[in-house]
Amino acid sequence: MKTLGIVGAGGFFGLSYVSSFLNGKLKPFGIENLVLISRSSSNSLLRTVAKNSEKIQFINGDICNLSVVPICDYWLHFAASSSPQRYRDGAEFEFGNNIKNLQHFTTLVEQSGCVSSILFASSGAVYKPALTALSEISPLIEKTMFIDKNTSYPQSKLQGEEIIQKLSSSKVKVVIARCFTFCGPYLPLKGNFAVGNFISDVIANRPIKVSSSHPVFRSYLHADDLVKWLTVMVSDFRAEGEIFNVGASDGIPIRGIAKKIATHFSLDVLFPNLDSEYNSLSPTTYLPNVTKAARVLGLVQSQSSYDAIIGMAQSALDISSIEEKSVII
Repeated sequence: MKTLGIVGAGGFFGLSYVSSFLNGKLKPFGIENLVLISRSSSNSLLRTVAKNSEKIQFINGDICNLSVVPICDYWLHFAASSSPQRYRDGAEFEFGNNIKNLQHFTTLVEQSGCVSSILFASSGAVYKPALTALSEISPLIEKTMFIDKNTSYPQSKLQGEEIIQKLSSSKVKVVIARCFTFCGPYLPLKGNFAVGNFISDVIANRPIKVSSSHPVFRSYLHADDLVKWLTVMVSDFRAEGEIFNVGASDGIPIRGIAKKIATHFSLDVLFPNLDSEYNSLSPTTYLPNVTKAARVLGLVQSQSSYDAIIGMAQSALDISSIEEKSVII
């Protein structure tokens, strides 16, 4: 019987894990208990923990305020804000907080004296931008002396990787997951996520609004695959000390996603410019090469990016309809 600990359990990654755990998807890995550590929590999460208190331990607070951590076989470190607004408003604070948080956590795990495996959720943002899919050996961004709103997040992830790599010992096993783009039930439907905003349009039954005026390519791994991939990485001895990209391999244009969603749900699409201007502009891409995950660990995505997004949209619409009916009743 294994225990899995999650630092930063209140976000998309953490909530996806709680859902998978309750649905029995972690049982094949021998995981029977969860430890959740989070500074923030929704009423829904608190109710879920209360109903499953015999299997889920919830610690509500900043990891930096803890003097000990429970003994866990596996740890997943997700604790870092991904909100662009927070980095715009306080770049140095967010950078410092991310580093301090991780350093304190790793110290506590080492002091626990047990053999643990830690997965650090890094980001594809540590790579230099490129038009082709990025592999684990692609050039990384350069370390900078000054932190600003554009560098705070990737620089904190890059330094976080260095902190984790120094932990490799007989007591603590480590693996780094450079995460790209995902979709699933807990993805925010407002803010900086294009797919989330498109699905908000679906729920509101209004035209899908596209903001980007130039070609933008992304790929989307569903949350169910995300959970499986990360759990394999943190539990499989073949992943020890390695760095893996995590994401979907099929890059698709944001405009194509909007058109696909609009067609599926019989909605219109609003574009910021004509196709002729759009096609004349230089594209930007953010795509992972995930052949290493497939070669070393046998990990592949279970569905295409398009299918994952449509499935997420349909589920969100169904839930919205149920909630609307319950309010009316």
